[in-house]
Amino acid sequence: MAATLYVLGLLLLIAFSQDVARAEGRALLQNGACTYEDITISNGVTGKHPSGIPIYSVVILNECDFPCNISNIRLRCGWFTSATLINPNGFRRLQYDDCLVNNGRPLLPGIAVSFHYTAQFLNPLSVSSADISC
Repeated sequence: MAATLYVLGLLLLIAFSQDVARAEGRALLQNGACTYEDITISNGVTGKHPSGIPIYSVVILNECDFPCNISNIRLRCGWFTSATLINPNGFRRLQYDDCLVNNGRPLLPGIAVSFHYTAQFLNPLSVSSADISC
């Protein structure tokens, strides 16, 4: 019986500690902290080019809930290629595995940069770095 109460007490202590950690995390977020995780990238097939090559649509969005500007967004992009032109002010590959979003300009909260590309295979994209100012 005492051992059961001891284990139950430990479980309550762990649950309480997790709730405190979650509350502390929310308090940090309420102080206006934005991270790379606030930049979301959607990348998927949306159709086919008349040549039969898949057309992909990309949306890069600043989902930060605070008035933070995220600029100089750089993506890991491998040898990103497209059979159709992409406006280089919105997205361009600088070198292998280094692509620049929005020409380095700030992406305000709730604002997205979008473009389409045509390629045989999906080009994986992920954030490698960005400047965040709140």
